[in-house]
Amino acid sequence: MVMKGMGDDQEEASSSSIACSSTSGCGACDHCGRQISLANLELHAMHCKRYLESCKLCGDMIPRRRAQEHYQSEHAPLKCSLCAEAFEPPLLAKHEKEQCPRRMVACSFCSFPVHAVDLAGHAEPCGNRTELCIACNKYVRLRDKIAHDLQHHTRINHGQLDHSTVDDVEPFLKKLKVGC
Repeated sequence: MVMKGMGDDQEEASSSSIACSSTSGCGACDHCGRQISLANLELHAMHCKRYLESCKLCGDMIPRRRAQEHYQSEHAPLKCSLCAEAFEPPLLAKHEKEQCPRRMVACSFCSFPVHAVDLAGHAEPCGNRTELCIACNKYVRLRDKIAHDLQHHTRINHGQLDHSTVDDVEPFLKKLKVGC
């Protein structure tokens, strides 16, 4: 278990000066679980039970008088700045970066930034736009561009892609589950 918030001189002195060293015998405190030298174990245990408590959410040992402060800084739900949904602090960063429907993501066809929730609606018409293939002078939908290039402008040579025209790459395309 971790001891947090030990800023008070009395708390600091009684916990850090009695830690177990390799030359003395050691025992575990029944309250916090730390290894303490046997000579100081009884004193530590009395102090520990009086001034420290285990956080019910994370298990950290914290000063009793700082329990509310610990909860507010470590566990109180925070609102996402993008969607206003509440999360515990450790989960908020992942939500904002990877899960929030209001986070900005780039369209795979045009690289335009859109909200994640709007990406499908944007990508549908965007992927249906056509672009001239400079290799064969045909118009190809953007969503089919990779499959088109693989089928018409790529050769597979000993497992490596070789950019020269070959018509038969169907087995490779079937592996990718794409088609033109």
